[in-house]
Amino acid sequence: AVPVKSAAALAMQALHRARQGYVRRRTAVSNQMRGLLLEHGVVLAQGEIAISQLVPRILEDATQPLPDLLRELIAELLGEWGQLGERVNVLTGRLEAAAKEDETARRLMTVRGVGPIIATALLAKQTEPERFASARQFAAYFGLVPSQHSSGEKVRLGKMSKQGDAYLRSLTIQGAHAVLRQIRPDS
Repeated sequence: AVPVKSAAALAMQALHRARQGYVRRRTAVSNQMRGLLLEHGVVLAQGEIAISQLVPRILEDATQPLPDLLRELIAELLGEWGQLGERVNVLTGRLEAAAKEDETARRLMTVRGVGPIIATALLAKQTEPERFASARQFAAYFGLVPSQHSSGEKVRLGKMSKQGDAYLRSLTIQGAHAVLRQIRPDS
């Protein structure tokens, strides 16, 4: 049986979906700017710093061989990118505030790599942790276990099964990467 989510869990899930939509649109606008500039020979690195700091410099640099129409378009896209970033920040702030108010979220955030975004996403997705007998069952629910390709007496474990919620799985993997960067800062 599929458990019925509470109104609070549905509202939290709506916040996450809206935030993720803004993140995707912001990434699309960023890629669009990079692509348009690349067509005119301007190579731009990926990332927020490249967009926020380098694109305004490129637009102001009169030595860059960019048509005026393209400069105007890139300026409009840069404005849209900034607005989407502000919306992401507002929703992130709401999720952080919700995590501070919720006891379960605060306990989840004691785990390394779990911040307010992951904690509130877990709360929005799964409101009955007692459904799972072990951590492995919980991981399997989100597709964080290896797939099996077994036959007869041979057990073959493959790549991550990727079953379950892709959004929560990606957040969990990002949290794990953050922990690994803390452990191995040179990587």
